[in-house]
Amino acid sequence: MTVNQTAPPLPHSVEAERSVLGGILLNESAIDTAMQSLVPEDFFLSENTTIFAHMVELRNHRAPVDAASLIDSLQRNGDLEAAGGAAYISSLADGLPQLAHVDYYAQIVKDDAWRRLAIHRAEAIQAAAFSHEDIAEINKRFRETADAIRPAQEWIPTASAKAFCGLKLPSSAYLVDGLIKSPSMIELFSWRGVGKTMFALGLSNAISSGSSFLKWKASIAAPVLYLDGELDGDELQKRLSFLGAGDNDKLNLLCCDMLEDPFPHLATARAQKIIEDKLGEAKFLVLDNLSALAPSSNEEEGAHWILIQTWLKTLKRQGISTMFLHHAGHAGHARGTTRREDLLDLVIELKHPSDHKASEGLRLEINFGKTRRYLGQLAEPLEASLTTSLDGDGLWTYRDLEDARLAQVVQLKASGKTWRQIEDETGVPKSTAQRLWNETTASKSK
Repeated sequence: MTVNQTAPPLPHSVEAERSVLGGILLNESAIDTAMQSLVPEDFFLSENTTIFAHMVELRNHRAPVDAASLIDSLQRNGDLEAAGGAAYISSLADGLPQLAHVDYYAQIVKDDAWRRLAIHRAEAIQAAAFSHEDIAEINKRFRETADAIRPAQEWIPTASAKAFCGLKLPSSAYLVDGLIKSPSMIELFSWRGVGKTMFALGLSNAISSGSSFLKWKASIAAPVLYLDGELDGDELQKRLSFLGAGDNDKLNLLCCDMLEDPFPHLATARAQKIIEDKLGEAKFLVLDNLSALAPSSNEEEGAHWILIQTWLKTLKRQGISTMFLHHAGHAGHARGTTRREDLLDLVIELKHPSDHKASEGLRLEINFGKTRRYLGQLAEPLEASLTTSLDGDGLWTYRDLEDARLAQVVQLKASGKTWRQIEDETGVPKSTAQRLWNETTASKSK
């Protein structure tokens, strides 16, 4: 059997290209209309590409865009022959009405250019598939192709302030009332050993079961994907059971310790594709933690984060909230590049209270380093503890951080400490400690 492998001609319209160029020569103001949508490379015929490039150059230099000026420009630059010669240029406007619909023909030229681009990109994708290129990379090529050929006016809307304020936009939704807006990007960081994994697991259990965590409530049960890159499988199992998540079938775990091969670096397309394939209906993705999932040198970190951030923004556009866990550096801030916080909606910092003792187990302060204004009072700092109930299950308790500091100040003052000693031990400024003490004394005397 013989197969005809002759490909059809690439999409183009000689008439539409001629109508655009000829229409500009009849009415040079039409160049402004054409330049809104076309670039020289959009023309199929090389002669027309050269001609339009010179038309644009003339317009940019505020020179007349007519046949005489165009031929002179082409001749001076040695491009007249490549543009088909003076006779071809003079014939472009022949047979066209005085008011040619340049915008209409420009759209035809643009559409054909998009079609040719799609064909070339498809050929590149086909070649990549035949050469057994990584599937994630081929998928990335598909997305880039779709973005490249989609008209900007279809996906980049603009509106006046008046029109924008009149739009009926969906109201803000929350995964956790007053804390996590949907969708959003969140960082949770602390010094190692403070309890960020237990905090993240407790929060994830509440979101996926529609229950409460500390003073926050998840009003609906939203599926969660929790990617753990650090704990052994049995340790993760113990923690989930301790937190009462043993019956939760909406909290899905991807434990890297249980994989046959090492999990790829989070900045790679392969890692992101694996996670996307496992998301299912999840509305909340937890990445625990960056040090394990995206290890980087100081030189690489900034570039790696740009790739990760771009992916997280894509997930956010798809309605998926993300929270990544990270370690604090020696200065007390999140380790590494400060670029991470630029686009985040919420930054949560966990740390040990100043009077914390190892024998107490998990007791931590919850502070909010960056919040959007919508959080309000529900983003006030807390002190939380995780203890064991009489049944052997995990039990979270909390109180406002100011109440915790007040109790600490009162205890130290009653033991005879000076205000300077209290400030050194608690980190509470002397003036604040004195105010808290005076308020307590005054309330007791009433």
